[in-house]
Amino acid sequence: MSPKAAVKSVTAKRKGPQAKRPSGSGRTSRLLALGLVQVLAVAAFAVYRAWVPWTPPEITPLKAPLMKELAEYDQQYKSNMLWGSYRSGLYFGMRTRTSRPLLLGTMWFDPEDPATITQQRIRHEAQQEDKLDSYGWVRHDGRSYGRQQMLDGDYQLTIQMVKSSSSDSSYGGDWSVRIKTDLSEAGRARQQAAKEAAGAAGHKPRRRKVSLLLYFADAHWRTGQVEMWPQGTQAKLEQGAELLSGKNAGVGPWSLHLLPGPSVSAKSSAAVKLHYLGMRLQDGQQLVQLKQLMAQALLETARRHGSEGGLKLWLPDISQPRPNLAVFQVTSTVPAEFDLVFMTRPDRNSQQRLPALTGASLTKLAAERESQFDERFSLMFPVNNVPARVDEAAVVETSKAALSNLLGSMGYFVGSSKVKLPAGTRYRDPQAQPAGSDPLVVHYWRDALFTATPSRSFFPRGFLWDEGFHQLLVQKWDPQLSRDIISHWLDLMNKKGWIPRE
Repeated sequence: MSPKAAVKSVTAKRKGPQAKRPSGSGRTSRLLALGLVQVLAVAAFAVYRAWVPWTPPEITPLKAPLMKELAEYDQQYKSNMLWGSYRSGLYFGMRTRTSRPLLLGTMWFDPEDPATITQQRIRHEAQQEDKLDSYGWVRHDGRSYGRQQMLDGDYQLTIQMVKSSSSDSSYGGDWSVRIKTDLSEAGRARQQAAKEAAGAAGHKPRRRKVSLLLYFADAHWRTGQVEMWPQGTQAKLEQGAELLSGKNAGVGPWSLHLLPGPSVSAKSSAAVKLHYLGMRLQDGQQLVQLKQLMAQALLETARRHGSEGGLKLWLPDISQPRPNLAVFQVTSTVPAEFDLVFMTRPDRNSQQRLPALTGASLTKLAAERESQFDERFSLMFPVNNVPARVDEAAVVETSKAALSNLLGSMGYFVGSSKVKLPAGTRYRDPQAQPAGSDPLVVHYWRDALFTATPSRSFFPRGFLWDEGFHQLLVQKWDPQLSRDIISHWLDLMNKKGWIPRE
């Protein structure tokens, strides 16, 4: 090969076949394809978020077994703890530890005093504005027994709660509540002065009266129902009355009875007047306004009767169809005493069981429970080395009251707290929020909380900071009860290890 031909051959190999450069339209197609993939990815993510909503970790439960479902809280424990004085914000109330509870509440007032309406002197929720002289549990074991005393101006009330069970009762067992009404020392002095003034004027003295409002509700607001007066309506208490009956998914069939206490004579019980009102509530919010609803009903009845014969603050003796709330007004002169009894499985030996839950039998049972409390307290919290100038008996009583108020003020709550998400969080609370509210303030998940409360009148709900101090005392008195409370708080922990403070 000649030198010239060799150079030409090498040059051809170096050039080789040249790659074809992409045209402008090809490059555009690739960009469009890439953009389409991105759009589809965003759309797929949006669809995923629509079907599987994202929940911020601040309101997402910690993925862990529930502490309150530990084996030690078995059916027997849950049955024993089902009922209690768990309505911390009331002077006295009871409820079941369920999401849709059965509820008992009490109110009291003077049915002949205009101030009952004009000055709102119907007592229901424990309020500082009521200015009671004193109220509180003097004995409470946290489980099955409690005794509370309330001093309200001229009146004095004592309430005892006793839980019991037998082979004939069902889940949750039975309970009795004894309510005693009397005049306080100030009330007796005022009554004596009025009696002397009436005698000097040649008039018959007026005996003071108290009306109790005893209400019972089934919080299955849409499906729940109670039957009022199963044995027929009564206008007088006389030997006693079956007020209600019903059936609940938790406890099964039940009945509620009211009987005169053992200190009430036949003549006095025959004079006790009964009035009632049955209502169909749509939700629990109406229950919050119950005091106002009762005041309105009492006032309307008084207006219908007019002023002839004096003021008559009575319930109207009517009921809406299928009531889920029943209110009974029990009016008597003071002193008076009544036994309210809740029985499960009323079809099983109720004629024998009812006397065992009232009267002298209830007096004996309450005395036994009180004695057991006192003996246990002396062992758990002995009072030693009291200075000679200090009344040792007063120290012991004060100490028992301190423990009892802590235990008697425990509450059971079901709902969701409100928490604030970190700034910049994009999340829409599925629960309706008022217009203009902070979008970062959202609802925690719905759950139950069994807890002690700092103050029945000022702060009648759980508070995490205070709970640590509460449990220093509770865990010594009843370790299992303390663990149950702590378990409920721990089950409110979110994915970040945080627990709402209230």
